[in-house]
Amino acid sequence: MPGDSPPTHLMAQLVGHPVLVLESDGTVVDHAGTARLQVPAKIEEPHDLQSMLRSTNATPASWTVDGNQWRVMGARWSASSTLIVAILVPREQAGFALLNRQILELRNRETELRSALDRANRAEADALHVANRYSSLVASNPSPTARFDEKLTITELNGAFAGLFDLAESALLGRSLGDVTIFGNDGVTTLTDSIKRCFDERQVVELESVSFVVDGTLRWLDLWLVPENPVDAMSTASVLVIGSDVTRRVVNEHELATLATTDPLTGLLNRRAFNDRLSHALAQLERAGGGLAVLIIDLDNFKLINDTAGHQVGDQVLQRVAQQLTDTSRQGDTVARLGGDEFAIIAEQIDQVEEAMELAVRILAVLNAPPKPGDHPATASIGVAQVDKTTDPESIVRDADAAMYEAKRLGRARIVRFEPSMRTKSTSESREG
Repeated sequence: MPGDSPPTHLMAQLVGHPVLVLESDGTVVDHAGTARLQVPAKIEEPHDLQSMLRSTNATPASWTVDGNQWRVMGARWSASSTLIVAILVPREQAGFALLNRQILELRNRETELRSALDRANRAEADALHVANRYSSLVASNPSPTARFDEKLTITELNGAFAGLFDLAESALLGRSLGDVTIFGNDGVTTLTDSIKRCFDERQVVELESVSFVVDGTLRWLDLWLVPENPVDAMSTASVLVIGSDVTRRVVNEHELATLATTDPLTGLLNRRAFNDRLSHALAQLERAGGGLAVLIIDLDNFKLINDTAGHQVGDQVLQRVAQQLTDTSRQGDTVARLGGDEFAIIAEQIDQVEEAMELAVRILAVLNAPPKPGDHPATASIGVAQVDKTTDPESIVRDADAAMYEAKRLGRARIVRFEPSMRTKSTSESREG
C-alpha cells in the first residue's frame, strides 16, 4: 500500500465494521474486518465509485457484497490519494449517522496524527490516537485496552483489561499501577517501567510475551504502548496500552521446545540437548579454565531384559535408572539419555580425573545394587573421559564411549577410565549389550 493510505485493519477494529480500500475502477486493494465475507476482487458500482472519488466528503451508497445488502459510506481517503475507503454496515443496524461522523473525523485527523507520532509506528498510532477521542471504541475493543496518565493512573479501560486482574472495571478506574494490593506481580512491574519510558521518550513501545498471574493462572500478553500527544504539545498527555493474549502461543512454543530437548520416556535431556550442553560447557572451559568429564553409562544385557520380561518392564528399568542417575549425580551435572539403554553425564568443575572416578563409583554402586522387591535387576558399564583443556564434543564422547566398550569387554558391571591407547582399538563392532 502507498504511504498516503488508510490504516485499514485498525480502522476496521475501531469502527467495528468491515472496511474496503479500492482503486478508482473498483479493484479491492485491501480490506479488514471481513473474515466472514467473501470479498470480491472488484466492486462493480461505477457511478457510486466516481461519486466517492470526486469528494473527500463521505458519500452514502448501497452495495451487494457476498449476497447481502450493505449500507456503504465511502470517500476518497485524502486530497492527495486516489484510493477510496468504503465502510460496510448491515442495513438493519442503527447508528449509521454516528458512524459517518466518526469516519469523517478519522480521515480529517489523519494528517495531524501522522505528524505527531513516530513514523515507524504511524499506521498503529493513527488509529490509537483517534481512540483517545472515542471512549466507546476503547470499551468495545475485544483486546485488553487502558489509558494511563503521567501518575500511572487508569483514566479509561475496557472489560478485557479489567479481566486481566479478575476485577470489575469500576474497581480499577482511577487506580494507580503503584497499588500493589491489586497490581502486585512481575508483569505489572514491566508494564509500569515501560509506560514511564513511553512518557519520557514519546515513542511507541512494544512488549512481547509479558506474563501476568491471574487468579493463580499464568497468562502472557503482547503489549503495545502508544504515547498520545495533543496537537503542538511538547509532552505526552497519556499512554494508551493495548494487549493481545498470546498465552496459547507461548504454551505451545514451550511444549514444542520441551519435546525438542527432552526424552519422553525418562524426562531426561535427549541427545540433541546433551550435545548443546556439552558444547556450551567446553566453550566455558576454554574461557575460564578448569576441568570436565563425560561419563557414558550403558546397561548390561538390556536386550535380554526386553526379550524375556517384555518392553514394559524394560521401560520401567530405564525410568528407574534415569531417576537413580539424577539422584546420584552432583548438583549442576547434566544427565541425559542418548538413546536405547545408553545414558550420559556431563560433570563440570572436575579438576582431577579421580573426582570423575569417584562420581562413577557412586553411580555404579547404586545401579548395580540388588533391586527392590518388584524391580527387575539391571547392571551397567561406565566409561569415563576427562579433559582439562578444550576439545571438540565429538572427541570426548567418543573417548568415553571407547572406555565404556572396554568395560563391556572386560566383563561388564564395571568402570573404565579412558586411556589414549583405546583410540587404536576398534569400537565399530556391534555391542552385545
